[in-house]
Amino acid sequence: MNRLSREKSPYLLQHADNPVDWYPWGEEAFARARREDRPVFLSVGYSTCHWCHVMAHESFADPTVAALLNRVFVNIKVDREERPDIDHVFMTACQLLTGGGGWPLTIVMTPDKKPVFAATYLPKHSRHGRPGLLDIATQIDRLWREERDKVLSSGEEIIAALHQVNRPAAGSLEAGIVHRCYRELRGGYDRDYGGFGTAPKFPVAHNLLFLLRYGRLPAASDALAMVDATLTAMRRGGIYDHVGHGFHRYATDRQWLLPHFEKMLYDQAMLACAYAEAASPTGNDAHLRTAADILGYVVQVLKRPEGGFACGEDADSEGEEGKFYLWTETELRRLLSPDEFDLLARTSRISPAGNFRDEASGRTTGANIIARLAPDDEAAGNFATDGEAERQFAAICARLAAQRAKRVRPHLDDKVLTDWNGMLIAALARVGHLAGNRNFVEQAAATANFLLDRRPLMHRWRDGQWAVDGFLDDYAFLAWGLLELYGATFDLGWLKQAAELAETTIDRFFDSASATMWLSAPATVDTAVPARLLHDSATPSGNSCAYLVLRRLARLTGNRRFEETAHALGGGMAGEAAANPSAHAFFLAAACDELFPVTDIAMVDTGSGERDALIEVIRAFAPADSTVALLRDTDRQGLAAVAPRLARLETVSGLSTVHVCRDRTCLEPVTDPDRLALLLRQQSEFRP
Repeated sequence: MNRLSREKSPYLLQHADNPVDWYPWGEEAFARARREDRPVFLSVGYSTCHWCHVMAHESFADPTVAALLNRVFVNIKVDREERPDIDHVFMTACQLLTGGGGWPLTIVMTPDKKPVFAATYLPKHSRHGRPGLLDIATQIDRLWREERDKVLSSGEEIIAALHQVNRPAAGSLEAGIVHRCYRELRGGYDRDYGGFGTAPKFPVAHNLLFLLRYGRLPAASDALAMVDATLTAMRRGGIYDHVGHGFHRYATDRQWLLPHFEKMLYDQAMLACAYAEAASPTGNDAHLRTAADILGYVVQVLKRPEGGFACGEDADSEGEEGKFYLWTETELRRLLSPDEFDLLARTSRISPAGNFRDEASGRTTGANIIARLAPDDEAAGNFATDGEAERQFAAICARLAAQRAKRVRPHLDDKVLTDWNGMLIAALARVGHLAGNRNFVEQAAATANFLLDRRPLMHRWRDGQWAVDGFLDDYAFLAWGLLELYGATFDLGWLKQAAELAETTIDRFFDSASATMWLSAPATVDTAVPARLLHDSATPSGNSCAYLVLRRLARLTGNRRFEETAHALGGGMAGEAAANPSAHAFFLAAACDELFPVTDIAMVDTGSGERDALIEVIRAFAPADSTVALLRDTDRQGLAAVAPRLARLETVSGLSTVHVCRDRTCLEPVTDPDRLALLLRQQSEFRP
């Protein structure tokens, strides 16, 4: 066992028995590199990464490769999910050097942390034009000994380039950037199968959330149509686990059929938000049911008994990708009645050859994935109605789920990350509120309390131990979750704690020189260049989420510091967003707050009149980007400290009263539910 055996990260522990002499990231490794005058070999990945497993089996478990790495380098392993700051700096270097990125990430650097070589997956031996790890290590060894000046000069150039990347372009936030983001997404939209681009196809929830906001403009109804078609196609495809629910990471094909099977917590959280928000404007109630099904999977499988939710599930089980999820025709015939098999065969196009193709060869494998490929009316066959076919399909999936439970389940990465759990709190609270599911709201509250128990926030919890100082993303996403919890419960405590986190976020991370936020607090940086992330990737950036939180808190509380910082942050991000609008979709979704008139709703609850009916109308008709507050007489003193404007609101004739404001202009207070419903329906469109 190497030094990684003392770590908590599931990814690092997967490599604890490698013959490679791994170190975790830390001064011990770099001190040795300086003392012995060796370059550092850095490998970054995560425990549910399929190609990380491939490289580990091919190279890191191989004694020949290990002997070479141990002789030439000091070797460091990093879990990208545990240390996103390290991952971001070196992934940016990889993108600068190679034009691409991904995991596993392979870096060679000097003992003073300056990268000189970058790649992603490397085979053991060179093949098909791709250099192999053995050849690269040998070449770097020679260069380090014989041409050291060139190596060091290269490192200096890369560091200079990283500093340049850290200087965001100046700009101003204007509506034109939002319109260009919409045009970019529309231009990349797949009108045959939904989604954006071709294969591989990712379910990027923040693109959909942007289109849901933008679709409220009177001339942008096709934005909602794109969202509706994409969500429907994804839900019907193999990227969705029809048997156990939840979404796989991405589809390797254009039609959403062939998934890369890992399941990540952040995908479940963000997609649940998108599905839930889409239900009302698209008029498709199935989207809200899908959101609830996604979170049902999360609560059943990813919830940790000590608190919080695990990171995700691997793509592999028993050494094979997708084995847990795939079926042969013989298995399905044995498990199902002839009528059930007939329905499933037509719905999923089950065949002896299989509907699942090998990604590399394109050939069918004899394996089948469950999907909804055929239209319901075609699949229904002898069933009297589409509804009956739907019920039969659900019953089939339940039977398959019972059988699948006997299989070896994929590896669970059971660490708890504050930022990803913050996203999940937002999803649980929002879906629980919209679907009337109190269990989801209670799960959100319990998770928030678990994360908030440790102050200042820490990034990772596992096996009874908190570790790694909280990053911007931890503060921003947890604050977002608390705001959604406040909207679901109207418990003033959640609003207060969201405001406290926002204050700390500004204090720890805001860089007034660039009007953006650092990923790490400056005092905790231990890379040669600090990390700053503005664009969205698999998740929205911490800067985007901080902007959303500050904008919403400014509207709820009237706090000038929140409003001024949000305005500055919007300008600080605008230059980068203008250069590549669709890469900043979550930020631009939040920017609609600032650029177009929006609605703020506050209810003074006296417990009398049409109180419950008014709350139901707000739940049903309030636009998704509204702020909603509730004031009880018992809250006035506490609310005065965090949101004095709200604390001053009064009732009409002693009845429960709703105050609706539009673009900083308040309308006449309302006590009648029918009148409130009419008023909120009128707010459903932006009217610039």
